[in-house]
Amino acid sequence: MGGLCLDDENLEIAFVQVWQKFCDKIVPLHQGCDWNRCRVEFWSDNGKIVMYPDTLQNKMDVAVGACEVTSDWFRQYVRNRLFSDCPIEGAEKEIEELEIRIAKGISRAAQEARIARILAKGRIEIVFCMPGDDEAFETAMVT
Repeated sequence: MGGLCLDDENLEIAFVQVWQKFCDKIVPLHQGCDWNRCRVEFWSDNGKIVMYPDTLQNKMDVAVGACEVTSDWFRQYVRNRLFSDCPIEGAEKEIEELEIRIAKGISRAAQEARIARILAKGRIEIVFCMPGDDEAFETAMVT
């Protein structure tokens, strides 16, 4: 998404806009797909966050569109920690803490953007994962 500045201070404000764009542009591409949650993948070393409709019931449904947000701030933070002189365990812990903080901000933005109401769903589960990982490191339910 062009023109968005994503950093620690304006994360939620920026993601309200991202959720609105997600509802306007990505969700219509998934008409006919029975999705019940939104998957948010963190490609942290590249500073990317990718969001798309998803389902647990049918693994045959494939996302036909996704919303990708890239943050130089996020990428730089992760790379600075990974390539610092501190032990890798400490760096990984700091990165994981930041990922959880970002996930919580994205969840609050989804609630503020009222995505469940816009999409005429009673509630939407948001699962935050690493690419290719089925286990979420954070989840949220928005109404």
